[in-house]
Amino acid sequence: MRSLKILLTSLFVVFCIGYLQLSFAFSFNNEKTKVTQDAVLREMNSYRVQRGLSPLKMDKRISNIAKAHSQLMAEDRIPFGHAGWKERMNVIFQQFQPVYGPSENVAYSFRDAKGIVAGWLKSRPHRKNIEGNYNLTGIGVARDCHGSTYVTQIFLLTK
Repeated sequence: MRSLKILLTSLFVVFCIGYLQLSFAFSFNNEKTKVTQDAVLREMNSYRVQRGLSPLKMDKRISNIAKAHSQLMAEDRIPFGHAGWKERMNVIFQQFQPVYGPSENVAYSFRDAKGIVAGWLKSRPHRKNIEGNYNLTGIGVARDCHGSTYVTQIFLLTK
């Protein structure tokens, strides 16, 4: 009888630990799903407007290019970073005339848009892009099989 009680108690403890781990993993991954194009744009434009800069307008064509880059990183087909920058810019130059000083920020594994923009602002080159003389942007968000988020933001100035 005592061994049955020990067994049941052990199973209960294992169940509780497993449940807590599953609950933590679920809530952690839910946090990551809060990253959207619109949320990043809101955070970005909030920062820009607070500094007297004009808000950026989202362009679907640019977002599609940014999304493709984020998806390649999420699928581990290219390393995290700016691989393929020239190719992305060639496509953009074909679709937009004229284009001045394009730039790009990438982010990985932040839980929300606020964290992404805050992370970029801590980096001088990324902050320079955010505060740059741009009027259009495209933002692409993709998730890998583990729920990690990849974000690419492209900045353009067109006339």
